[in-house]
Amino acid sequence: EAERCLAQATKTCPVDAEARQHFAEALWQRGKPTDAIAQLEEAVKLDGENGRHFIRLAEMQLAQGQVTPARRSIDQAIDLDPKSPEAWAVRGQVVQRQNQPHQAIADFNRALSIDPGNQAALLAISELYLTHGQPQRALAHLQSLVDTYPDGGEPTRALYLLGLANT
Repeated sequence: EAERCLAQATKTCPVDAEARQHFAEALWQRGKPTDAIAQLEEAVKLDGENGRHFIRLAEMQLAQGQVTPARRSIDQAIDLDPKSPEAWAVRGQVVQRQNQPHQAIADFNRALSIDPGNQAALLAISELYLTHGQPQRALAHLQSLVDTYPDGGEPTRALYLLGLANT
């Protein structure tokens, strides 16, 4: 029903970038990634000053294996808002997929410098440090990550990695 209503909204007002973003999310949830990406591409054409559109577009593109377009989208988001921790964290994911682990670590650290409690960045950087044989650095980030959760609410993945880093 949401998909139908949002499709109608974009037909009624084709220049409404927010309607297109919501439509893209509905399409994404319904398993229509190509259509979702197309709607977000339209949203960024209509509202090229909204970094949120570029961040979400990059996330979708990356999820579909479109690494080069995702890099262009996330770089645009960072150009618009260089203090966005979400943008830097997504850029870290993109460059990680481009097999640039040192740049990925730098980007995740940039996200953490803006938002020290960014759980996704803490987890990602911990995994990178473990993968690259730096368990002490991973341990420091994992302890920070675990501290962001209430006792007993820590994700299993974080606890598993904490165990690996302590060995």
